[in-house]
Order: sequence, then C-alpha cells, then structure tokens
Amino acid sequence: GTIKSMDTAKHTVTLAHGAVPALQWPPMTMAFSVTQDQLKGLKVGDHVSFSFQVEGGRATIVSIKK
Repeated sequence: GTIKSMDTAKHTVTLAHGAVPALQWPPMTMAFSVTQDQLKGLKVGDHVSFSFQVEGGRATIVSIKK
C-alpha cells in the first residue's frame, strides 16, 4: 500500500491498497487503526507492506513496514 495520510491524534493511517480477495474488497483507499509506535519512521507517500485484522467492522494494523 501507499500511505496517503496519518492522524496521530486519532491513531489512524490512511492507505491506498490493492484488492483483498479474502474479504471481497476491491482496491481502495481507507483508514486503519494504528499505534503510535507502528508509525515511527513512516511518512506520507511511503510504499509499505502491511497486515491487518478486522474486528467489529474496524480494520486494525497488525504490522506495517517500508
């Protein structure tokens, strides 16, 4: 994915990502919950690899790296 924005106050990162066939998601840009530590060293425009989990309709980053 590509980081489009980061909101440290709301603990979110917005990523443009490819399709997620397991969830029947098309390519899209969406916000994910993230911790402050996970954002260290990252900036808007970075291309990243990430994994996430969905709980209660909320997508949360499990790991993210350049």
